[in-house]
Amino acid sequence: MALRNPQDASAFIISKLYDTTEIKTLEDYVRLQASDGFYDADTNLYMLKLYQIEPSVADASVVATILLKALMALPSTDFHACQFLISADQKKQNTVATAFSLGAFLEEGDFQQFWARAKENRTLLDS
Repeated sequence: MALRNPQDASAFIISKLYDTTEIKTLEDYVRLQASDGFYDADTNLYMLKLYQIEPSVADASVVATILLKALMALPSTDFHACQFLISADQKKQNTVATAFSLGAFLEEGDFQQFWARAKENRTLLDS
């Protein structure tokens, strides 16, 4: 089933609550959010929760995308909510660590460092 919007995602989650066999569908939905320029905080938090249940299938690029989408929602608390759902092992992965450092620069108001780091990691931000 292809998810196209937050309403589809909500219905899907309700019907497949904590079904880790459906992670691929939700990963595709996160990528769709990035490519189509919309944001679904609830589904993204649910995706991170599934990764807590089944850490062996966690995709670092999807985690980083979720973090970056949450950063774009600042000053909402979405980024902080995501932080608490990401394991220590996932935080060590390069793309995830980069997203965390970008978040720290924004929260500290260090915009020069943020933009310098963002420029160095343009491919991550373009995904």
